[in-house]
Amino acid sequence: MESLSKVIPSDIRFGILVIPIPREQDLKDSVVWENSIVGTYTPHLGYTWLLNRSRHMEEDTGKWRWLVKLKAIEKVKHLIWLVFHGCLPTNTLRFRRRLTDNQVCPRCQLVVEDTWHCIRDCRRAWEVWQELGFIRATNFLSGKIVDWIIQLVDSDQGHLFLSALWWIWRQRNCFAFKNHYEGDVWLRRNIWRMVVDSHMAWGKDMYVTKETI
Repeated sequence: MESLSKVIPSDIRFGILVIPIPREQDLKDSVVWENSIVGTYTPHLGYTWLLNRSRHMEEDTGKWRWLVKLKAIEKVKHLIWLVFHGCLPTNTLRFRRRLTDNQVCPRCQLVVEDTWHCIRDCRRAWEVWQELGFIRATNFLSGKIVDWIIQLVDSDQGHLFLSALWWIWRQRNCFAFKNHYEGDVWLRRNIWRMVVDSHMAWGKDMYVTKETI
């Protein structure tokens, strides 16, 4: 295992090391039910697992209803869908999936790029939010990421927030994949252009639903 420590990522190596070695060497590998202490499946355990899963899905339904009703173009809704699922392809996620060997933010080159850093905390993203006045919002630096998005979208500046969110992501991808970045003036011009298009399509009202999220 030591000889492979430089090849196998540490999380996988530790996962291998914690697998208990069976006392009886003659035992054959078999399928076990992980929700049972003894590994045996019973109808009662299966029903309990499904019941707990359905309760979790019911609690999670509100944000998906909100997203379906959101007044935004599909590419923006898809971006939010990725964030809600925790699968926005930041360098941290791409590193975990063996798609890159570098977790550092492609824009600032200073810290590991997780979702928060990507869409809000990176210096380049922060400059956009600051210029647009969102940093002064009371909830801008607090809450879970799902609540953060929903509250700001449902505000008076919802269209502006969604437009900035999308173009901050586009800016990040220009740096990440070595595409030509046309500059901050180009970025801000496209943000406001999308806002105008959104107002023409849906009006200025962004409030989606009063359902409990």
